[in-house]
Amino acid sequence: MELFTPDFGLIFWMFVSFAILFFVLWKWGWPAIMKGVSDRADLIDKGVEYAQNAKQQLDHAREEADKYIADARRQQADMLREADKMKTQIIEEARSAAQTEALRRTHYKIKERTMPLRQKLTAQALLLWRFLGFFQPPTLRLLHAVAAVLVILQFCTKLFGFGYGHVVLGLILCWVGFALVVWSLKTRGLRHYFPYLWGDMDQLKKDLAQLRGGKRIIAPRAKGLATVVQGLGLGALSMSLLSGLWMYVAWTNGNPAPGAAAVHGIFVWLLLGYVLGHGGMALAHFFFWKKSTVRK
Repeated sequence: MELFTPDFGLIFWMFVSFAILFFVLWKWGWPAIMKGVSDRADLIDKGVEYAQNAKQQLDHAREEADKYIADARRQQADMLREADKMKTQIIEEARSAAQTEALRRTHYKIKERTMPLRQKLTAQALLLWRFLGFFQPPTLRLLHAVAAVLVILQFCTKLFGFGYGHVVLGLILCWVGFALVVWSLKTRGLRHYFPYLWGDMDQLKKDLAQLRGGKRIIAPRAKGLATVVQGLGLGALSMSLLSGLWMYVAWTNGNPAPGAAAVHGIFVWLLLGYVLGHGGMALAHFFFWKKSTVRK
């Protein structure tokens, strides 16, 4: 029965213990518990707010993405329409240009057929002058052309017996020819025309290999076959001019100088062979270039 009817002392100390425990919990325990609950509630509220903001941002991003996709599709459609218009325009312009070019070529062919011979020769000469400009600077090209004309005139005066004209043209040719030789060697150097003197045979061997391989025209390259032949031509021209001057000086002094005439004759024939070969190859190169240019 003591369990159901405790004495006064036990009840008193139980009350004191409960009061002390209540005081401790009220003073320190309850505020800590309430603070934890409050912090947890704030954290939950912040999480809910963050989730709502994230959902709003996601919805906004989806709206922006849909708008960008729609804009991209609209721009793509505009670009496709513009490209189709440009394609049609380019095709029409190309067709019109082709028709214009065909009419121009037809007109040129008709005009060329009805063109007087003098105009044809003038047009071909101007085209040849332009072609030579691919390989020579203007001054060298001019000296080359004048020297070639004078050499041809020299052969004609000798062939038809115009002795005085042969002498006058020969003196003029001396000035032009020596200027051509000096200018050529000054602008391009000895090694350009005579590479074999330095043992530089690489380009010459390549050109000879192309010639053996069946190539008809060898383009003039530094230290190549064409420039080596040009160097030999410059040498033949120089010796022809020097021997001619020797003959002129001997003639003015009343001395026939048969040795000078013999030397001059040898180098003149060499120069004639060079002029025919070099000129023929140059004209062949010119006509091949003209044909390929017209085809293009």
